[in-house]
Amino acid sequence: MARARVRRNTTFDGSYLPAERKGDVRAEERPIGLDGELMSDTWSFNATIGPRDAFQPWTRRMANGKMLTDPANASHWELCRRFFTAVRNRQFENAPHASLSTLNGMVGVICNLIDQAISFGKMSLSELSADEWEIIKKRSGISFNPWDLGRKNTYGRVLFIYNVIVDLTRLYLHQAEDSLYILNDGPSFPVFTSPREVEKLARLLGRAKGKTPDIPEAIAFPLLNAAIEYVVIFSDDVFRLQDTRIRLLEQFPTPRDKSFDSRQRRVAIARGLLESYDNGDYSLFPKLKISTTALSRAYGLDPKTLYHKLYRPIVQDFDGFLANPTVEARLLLESGIDKLARQKQHRQKKPNHRLHRKLIGLPFSGAAGRHSPWPVRTVKDIQDMEKDLWTAAYIVVANFMADRSSEILGLNTECVVRRLDGYYLRIPIYKEGNPEGGTIEERPCPEIVVKAIEVVRRLGHPSRTAHNKDLLFMLERSRKRGKIADPITLNKAIRRFAKVVGAHSINGKVWRFNSHQFRRLFVTIWTSYYEFGGNIEALRKYLGHGDIRTTVRYATGLTQGNALSEKAREMTLKIINSIAFEGREVQGGAAVRYTKVLSRLRIRLVPETRIADWVTHHVDKLKTVLNPMPWGYCVWSRIAGKRAKCIAEDQRKVGKDRPNHKEICSNCAGCANFLKTDVFDGFWAAAYDRHDRIANNPAAPDTLRSAAKIGRQIARTYARLEEQDA
Repeated sequence: MARARVRRNTTFDGSYLPAERKGDVRAEERPIGLDGELMSDTWSFNATIGPRDAFQPWTRRMANGKMLTDPANASHWELCRRFFTAVRNRQFENAPHASLSTLNGMVGVICNLIDQAISFGKMSLSELSADEWEIIKKRSGISFNPWDLGRKNTYGRVLFIYNVIVDLTRLYLHQAEDSLYILNDGPSFPVFTSPREVEKLARLLGRAKGKTPDIPEAIAFPLLNAAIEYVVIFSDDVFRLQDTRIRLLEQFPTPRDKSFDSRQRRVAIARGLLESYDNGDYSLFPKLKISTTALSRAYGLDPKTLYHKLYRPIVQDFDGFLANPTVEARLLLESGIDKLARQKQHRQKKPNHRLHRKLIGLPFSGAAGRHSPWPVRTVKDIQDMEKDLWTAAYIVVANFMADRSSEILGLNTECVVRRLDGYYLRIPIYKEGNPEGGTIEERPCPEIVVKAIEVVRRLGHPSRTAHNKDLLFMLERSRKRGKIADPITLNKAIRRFAKVVGAHSINGKVWRFNSHQFRRLFVTIWTSYYEFGGNIEALRKYLGHGDIRTTVRYATGLTQGNALSEKAREMTLKIINSIAFEGREVQGGAAVRYTKVLSRLRIRLVPETRIADWVTHHVDKLKTVLNPMPWGYCVWSRIAGKRAKCIAEDQRKVGKDRPNHKEICSNCAGCANFLKTDVFDGFWAAAYDRHDRIANNPAAPDTLRSAAKIGRQIARTYARLEEQDA
């Protein structure tokens, strides 16, 4: 849905309106793209809403207890259809540019208005009085959705409802260019007097939406670590189990419920008897009574079968009809046959899981990992692991691409392309571009995303084959429907996965995950990676610093630039405050400056609250940001360019932007903007060992050994090996 705003080009003053409607209603038209009958219960369109097929269902139960398509609600259904078509076909001046998903929401608002009119005892919207419309306007501030019942609506949602009311008024009271009316029902007078009233009342009744909360670091890193482990470590074992399970289902197919086959046969016999009677063929009942021998021979049955309790009623009912072939008896017989045909199909019998467990070799344990799901004990555990692997792959893609769930779920199987400079992901953008078909954009992606996509491609192959579709993220359950996950299913899958891997709560409080939070998860991972996640095995082993640093170059240029800056500021304040109040040990040129300033403040006995205020003021005034690197932080601010070693001396000045991709650990180590904390000890210890081996290698060139000795001394200082020796 587009950002809500008042449509100021709408005339609110009622002085131009006639005292009453004079004229006819325009003939109903077909909306653009409708694929099917105008009066069908569901409108299907030859388009998509994001990655999903587009349709408008009319099967809604109204406040009078009847369906919208019921003849008793004919005028209400006509109003919904006419409004949908008017907006879809842009039949009036300055009509809103509404996608099919937005039109679905508009129809929902109209149905809700009709329900409220019915609750007032009115048969149409035009019968509502001014006082009743005032009540409806106030009620618009409260949600009527079953999953959000009674909660206060957002300002944008209230404004959306009011805009629908304004459009209803306009289309009902004002004639089109052909002097005909577009709608058959609507408010009989202007409900709002001005755009300002609409906006003012919406702000009064609606709540501020606020931003999507960030997933806390304490669970964000374990969650991503688990997702990477599933994709990289456990996926091969899961596929091995999946292939075995599917092969066994094909080798030992699930037996069908015989009662279902029997029902089909009984319906065929009953209809065959009626057809024979209508055609004057009395061979099955020569003496106006069914011959069990002839009937069993005609349908290949054992004669004894016709005396079974399932078949006997058919014979008795038809014999009764032959004895008294009245119209009423005929209708009664046909009604019984139709009822039998509509009986719900019995479920298939459960597969022989005991046999399958034995042949698969359960319980099964696979590759080890921090979030190992082993052992797998039952066939159901295998199916659950397939779902968890699907969710893990989604989390990996969502984290690094920072796109909406509809865009990720809209990926197809050929979405990855390889260019000279690496892998690119061809992703459909719906919201900013084409909301129905999507606009394809190519974005660079790290190899871990390519691996996750390959996992999903293999995982969903049976479902895509069954439905001849190329959507990447198809669920196994979609073999029946051929559809991808909806938002509710996706959120449930993410919460289940978080609970399985133990990353679902913080301080005993369960975190309520939703798919939209993953648009900002990358920001958390990027800014906090070295501080919180550098020592987590899967992140360190399979992600690598290169993937993190490569990903940021396009995420910052897209939708995550502001969010990245906000998160970086939070991390900067957190680290500097830890130096000020927790006595955190730091090294480097920037560390020397901060230590001196904070020491002077403590000597003066400045209260901690004022020190915290100074830190915040310093960060905001100088626009200080700690940029993470594999060996420490580059503390960049407005004045950092004056002393940065990564900038040539003749170009150093205040206000200089931080250069990209010019960091060298030896340069940074001697830079006045460098800050090293304890989380980088591992890097410098490994650097010391590497330089020491080169320095002590007599076969190495002298220049290389000399450089290694310098590097060894720098690494020794930052690895704090001198303190350990002392």
